[in-house]
Amino acid sequence: MILNVKGAEANLAANSTVSNARAVRVYNSHTADVLITVQDATAVTVGSFTIQSNTVEILEKSSTDELVANNNGGAVKVTNLGFSIS
Repeated sequence: MILNVKGAEANLAANSTVSNARAVRVYNSHTADVLITVQDATAVTVGSFTIQSNTVEILEKSSTDELVANNNGGAVKVTNLGFSIS
């Protein structure tokens, strides 16, 4: 996998658009699974998923959508990614 990193890694301790990212690398460094919720700019839930402990997921979202870690957000690391479609 080739990553096009667009920003510094940050903790998901608070709701975040991850610098208005459309693609986000999400890493759960916690020993427990963590529920991640995607919500729009008006705080309406778009969807959610559980990220297992010590795993990485790549998420596509709208730039104004926020990610919320429902627990242990300080252990969830997020990075803004660029992408291109060939």
